[in-house]
Amino acid sequence: MILQFFVIFFVFLFYSTGFCEDSTKIYQLDEITVSEEKIKEEQSTPNATVVIPELLLQGISSNLDGALFRQPGVDVQRLQEIGGALDDDSIKIRGFGSRRITLAYDGRILNTPGTAGGYFIDWTTVPLTNIEKIYIIKGVSDPRYGNTLGGVINLITRKPLEKPEFEVQAMKARYDTDKFSFFHSWKPSRFEYSISGNYVKSDGYLRNGHFEVKNFNIYAGYNLPWDGKIKTNFGYSWVKKGFIVNNRQSKDYDNPDYDKPLDSRYPASDGEIMYGGMGVYPEDGSWWKRERFTFDIGYEQPVFGGVFDIRFWKNYAEREAYNTRKSSNRVFCKFS
Repeated sequence: MILQFFVIFFVFLFYSTGFCEDSTKIYQLDEITVSEEKIKEEQSTPNATVVIPELLLQGISSNLDGALFRQPGVDVQRLQEIGGALDDDSIKIRGFGSRRITLAYDGRILNTPGTAGGYFIDWTTVPLTNIEKIYIIKGVSDPRYGNTLGGVINLITRKPLEKPEFEVQAMKARYDTDKFSFFHSWKPSRFEYSISGNYVKSDGYLRNGHFEVKNFNIYAGYNLPWDGKIKTNFGYSWVKKGFIVNNRQSKDYDNPDYDKPLDSRYPASDGEIMYGGMGVYPEDGSWWKRERFTFDIGYEQPVFGGVFDIRFWKNYAEREAYNTRKSSNRVFCKFS
């Protein structure tokens, strides 16, 4: 009985094995090529983050503050979703505002000296139309950017390719918001260039929060036979924004009218606080306008495994602000 059981078991085992082997299919995969490519990276820097193109927000709010919104260690505070006249502390790196942050464009410093009532960095006027990626360096770990306590935000531009690139975007949203942007680049030979620009306007979400922004940038470069490169860049930006004004029937938090808007077209909200001798609070019709030109020309040359880069650059900007104090029959005006 036991012998018969083992005979039946081995017959079943061989039958099952043979069946499995016969039912196995062999698949021929296509040829796979594995290649190695050296990727140019920033110098190894602790506490650094790279925002890649896939994470750059391409929409109505596709400006720098929108791209940094979800980055660890970066705090973004907005007065409204788009177009708010943000102050110096609207974007912070580990608690440090723009007075302690360096903003660079391909390594070129964009910070302004700053004035009472002005901005060291106007975050919402930095478009992402021609930006490939963003390096965020938190803290004082990188000596290449000088005396920076809070950190560095370095915008890396899109490089022209041998195949021409064309990109056009047009969008429309609520609050009479319109946006148009374009980008074109090409490297037909040793010469390369790129042109980009954008235009955005909106009535804004909050009372007197209207804004209008224009940006234009042109880059040209020439690659020399000995691997050197001559490059130049010109940028122009123009922005006009209304100061957010109070839209509450009462400023007393315990008053039932605190949550009732003065102008029903906009939600109840507090207004901005004015600085620099412009009065304490803005009123309807108050605004600020800024026009800025940037220019740089430089030469770069690979040497001893590194890059020698020398450049001359110039920033020029004019800012104008008006506060119409109807209650006191006075108009405050300031130029800087």
